Amino acid sequence: MTRNSQRNAGYTLVELMMVVVIIGVLAATAIPSFRRQVLRSRAAESIAMLGQIRMRQEAYRSEFGQYFGTTTFTANWPTSTPSDENVPWGNAASSPLALLGVSPDGPVYFRYRVMAGYDNAPAAQYPAGYPDWWYVAQATGDIDGDGTTYFVEAIAGRAELYVSSPAGFE
Repeated sequence: MTRNSQRNAGYTLVELMMVVVIIGVLAATAIPSFRRQVLRSRAAESIAMLGQIRMRQEAYRSEFGQYFGTTTFTANWPTSTPSDENVPWGNAASSPLALLGVSPDGPVYFRYRVMAGYDNAPAAQYPAGYPDWWYVAQATGDIDGDGTTYFVEAIAGRAELYVSSPAGFE
């Protein structure tokens, strides 16, 4: 048997180090991208819920001539403010938004607030003497746990949403 015909099986240390470096580079680029996608999916909850509130408010106005909960109605739900962990919606029947017909599919990352009224609105978006029915629906949450609040707002009569964007969230 000749020694030249035998070959040592296995990888060299240099080859293994190259694999470790490649995996490190891939992880360094993939993890921030994954985190951004997670934050975007959490933010999508607020947009969907505000869309549901809008739809219910407009349906209520088309039937009764005003928005639900005028002047005396302010709903803040859930009662605890979510952070980077979602919180249970709680008893759906006890939710002030349940009267409007709004409820999520599961735990939420945002706290929702709805105000409605006519004239002399307490909301800054409407000047005193605003000559129509109005509502303001808001969602606030700290979706990444950094202490910065992400805020989304829907206003009657406006198709667009106001969205704040905390630093570092694109």
